[in-house]
Amino acid sequence: METQPNKTEKNLISKKQRLFIPFLLRSKNIITACELAGIDRSTWWRWNQDPAFKAALADERNRLIDDAMDTLRLNLAGAYDVIVALMSSKDEAVALRAAQALTDVYLKAVSMAEIEKRIEALEQSEGSKK
Repeated sequence: METQPNKTEKNLISKKQRLFIPFLLRSKNIITACELAGIDRSTWWRWNQDPAFKAALADERNRLIDDAMDTLRLNLAGAYDVIVALMSSKDEAVALRAAQALTDVYLKAVSMAEIEKRIEALEQSEGSKK
């Protein structure tokens, strides 16, 4: 199988495209990303039409989201401990806000679990129809 010399086997985008992706994901807008990376906006526009570039961008964005979720997950127990401790505060406003925060988290978790159950039931139902 013949490959282009400036493309990688892994994702079929150029080195310049790979190097641009972090600028794009960490900048507040495309103009800033292009300026920091030293590329023209028309180059970004052309790259953005390329399915391989869009896929690589989505993969990197998903990796960053996964990393952020892992960090949140690692710190969740500590956050829970702080909220529980604040519920014992002598300042009633602080204790109330901590109790509300804990209740909100619990209700969201219950809601998410219910949604997941419904999705699983729908998927099973659709699977049995095929």
